[in-house]
Parts: sequence; C-alpha cells; structure tokens
Amino acid sequence: MRKRPKCMETQGDFAKWHDLPLATRSGCAGLQAKRLCYVVAVPEPHRGVPNASWAEALEQIGGGVLQSSGWARFQQRLGHTVLYEHGQRWCWMGVLRQRRPVTYLYVPYGPAADEADAGEALGSAVDAARSVGCDFVRVEPTFHHDAALRTLGAHRTAATQPEVSWRLDITPDEPELRRGLTKGHKAGIDGSKRGLTVAESGDPDDVEAFLRLLHLTEARSRFRPHPDAYFRTMLRELMPLGLAHLYFATSEGSRIAGAIAFDFGNTRYYAHAGADPTARKLSPGTAVVWRMLIDARQAGKHWFDFWGITESSDPAHPWAGITQFKRSFGGEVVRRVGTWEIPLRTWRYRLYAGARKMRR
Repeated sequence: MRKRPKCMETQGDFAKWHDLPLATRSGCAGLQAKRLCYVVAVPEPHRGVPNASWAEALEQIGGGVLQSSGWARFQQRLGHTVLYEHGQRWCWMGVLRQRRPVTYLYVPYGPAADEADAGEALGSAVDAARSVGCDFVRVEPTFHHDAALRTLGAHRTAATQPEVSWRLDITPDEPELRRGLTKGHKAGIDGSKRGLTVAESGDPDDVEAFLRLLHLTEARSRFRPHPDAYFRTMLRELMPLGLAHLYFATSEGSRIAGAIAFDFGNTRYYAHAGADPTARKLSPGTAVVWRMLIDARQAGKHWFDFWGITESSDPAHPWAGITQFKRSFGGEVVRRVGTWEIPLRTWRYRLYAGARKMRR
C-alpha cells in the first residue's frame, strides 16, 4: 500500500470527497489558505492470477468458475489486465475493459460474498477500479439483495451474464436422473440406437471441428457470442488444466454436434454448443449433454449448471427453444441479483450510458 498527498479546494464541490477510495478515507490533516489537505492511503490492487489457495476459499463462499484462477489465466491470455482481492469472507476477480471512451472493471458473477459482507466486497472492487483510473465498475454479485449496491449509487443494467439459470442435482443414481427427463429427452439420451457415438476429446486442436459446428448454429440463430480466437485460446489454455471439456456426437464418421463444459468445485457448467442443423432428427445435442452430465456425476460433482434460461412464457423469445431443451432434463431455477454498474467518474459514465442507450 502506498500513501500519496491529495488536496481539494474547500470552495467547490465537496462530492470530490466521495471520489476517494471508500475503504481508505483518512480525513483531513490540516486547513490552510482555504485548502483542505489530507493524505489518503491508496491500496494497490493485486494483479495477475490468484494463487493456489484461491479455489478453496472461492468455493467456500459460493463463487463459480468465472471467478476462478483458471478463468483469470484465460483472461490474461486474451490480453486483459486481471485484478483481484479478497477478505475473510469475500473475494472478487475482475478484468479491465475498454469501450471508447471509457475504461471499466468487469467482475463476472462476482464479488462472491454473503449479504453481511456485500458492502466490504463491493467497496474493495470500487477502490481497486479507482486506483487504476476506471470510469465505472460492472458487477454481478452472488448475494441476493441489492441494498449494498444501491448504497453505492449502482445502476441496474442489461445483463452481461444471465441473471437466471437452470441447474440439476446430479447426486441421485442414474435411474432416478432418467425419471426426471421429459418423454422426448428419455428417447434422445441413448444415441447408440440412432447410430450416434458420444465421446470426450482430449485434444485442444479439435476446437476447429467445434467451431465448424458453432458457425452452423450461428448461421441459423444469427447469434455470434465470441470470435473464433476466443474459443481457441479458451480450450488451449483450460483443457490442459482440466477446467474445460470438449465433447462430440459422431454419426457415420462425421461430427454432428459438439459442446464445451467447464468444471469448478462441485459443479460442471454447460457453456457452449453447436450442431449441424441437418442432423436435428438424430437429437445429438441431447445425447451430448447426457454424456457430459453422467461423466460429471461419476467424477463426484454435485451440480450440473445449464447456464442461462429465460423465464418468459413468450414462444417467440430468442431463448425459448434452448430454455425448453434445458428444462427437459429436470432441475431448478437459480436467480441472481443481476448486472449492476457503479459510476466512479459520473459525467463520463453518463455520457457513455446515454450513448449506449441510443445505440440500443
């Protein structure tokens, strides 16, 4: 931690006081010539990849894969600056992002904290973001109430990561898991009856086959989440660590469906998938997910997280089909507090938010 002097005119906007780090305001040291002089201890945020003890602490307080050290390593490989911090009962990891003309700290599905420690965790993220010159902080906390967010002047914004997801307890035996399937999925999980072979690939270079299937899916749905380089870097970085898994369904020697899963703690996450639309009648996606799920159960996982769904009953909703697909395996809804932004440089943030609203 370093100390550096600050000065602020007594005549003017005392809101400048609130621009100081939340956790480190130290008051005034003197008053001379209508100038308020003080010394502020500015904490240096941790940079890079958290150490080996991070995973255990993160899991104990309910954090997920997007707050893991493996994800931090992946983000670094993408070229992002990674910051992180922790307390006794909270932690967060975030990446610095730039969207002209602003820079912000994004904390995906974090900070990880309970309600009692929410303010301290958020304050730490705000301090770190201020110390590196960010215009705002974007967070997606694990706690369920927004009081601490509103205290900091946070604004609810469009979700970056899904606010609502679907998960399944996979600790019951396989016959019981089968009973939780819908009729269509019960018929779809046994791909061998339709000539399908489902297997995990241990080769990160098989990302090229996955990308071919992903492009076919994107052409049909007109949705493109990430560039190809993102997936190449992901699998080449995370597969050797055992954090990412790649599965394929094959028919007559051709790969017709693929999916990527992440593992962290007691949970396997169903993250990305692609399929050949001409093979839909073979239901390869159902067979792939079932194999991923059963493998996770055999590895001792407790939960299979299907990631985002919609709670809208509108059949025209863009996520209506994938939501029905995920719910058909059985499970339960998980709701989060959502995505929030905490302005640090108010006018720059207002200009950015206004321009973003106009683009939408």
